[in-house]
Amino acid sequence: MKGNCETCRQWEGAGWIQENLGICAMSRTLDGEKLKPESLAYATAMFGESAVLRTHATFGCIQWEPKEK
Repeated sequence: MKGNCETCRQWEGAGWIQENLGICAMSRTLDGEKLKPESLAYATAMFGESAVLRTHATFGCIQWEPKEK
């Protein structure tokens, strides 16, 4: 594993929901279709809605990409 969500450029912190919780941009879908075709994992919702994967800041992922400085 390369890194964790907190240091990934694809992760958006969502502290207003819960401390250390965020959303992975690689997992987003709309109408059941991945918004990032290269993603290895994605979230789906029923009835044609959008979906996201919420993760903890310390969650590790093989799709990790370093944040740009």
